[in-house]
Amino acid sequence: MTESYGTLWTNAQGDMPNDTWTIGLATLKPTQIAHGLEHMRDSAKPFPPTLPEFIGWCRGVQDGVTALDKQAQRIVDPASLIPRKHTAEEKDSGNSWINAMQVSLHRESKQ
Repeated sequence: MTESYGTLWTNAQGDMPNDTWTIGLATLKPTQIAHGLEHMRDSAKPFPPTLPEFIGWCRGVQDGVTALDKQAQRIVDPASLIPRKHTAEEKDSGNSWINAMQVSLHRESKQ
């Protein structure tokens, strides 16, 4: 972080890693930390991230939404999950189909 943010980092965090960051990053895999550093570089933020913000970047979380959530939103339109009222025409069509199936099943059972 010092290489990226210089005195902005050292004035806030010191020259040596502190326990808060060491413990906070301990559960992350090296690939996750690399992802967080890449995001930090690409974000072009003028100030160092907070620990929770950096951990979020490492885990692929941006603005409280994970990359997996974003992918799922692309696959399923959330609006399609909201129940809607069916039109009278849709209900009539469904009822006609059910009646036709019942007639067909009734004929088959008599044979």
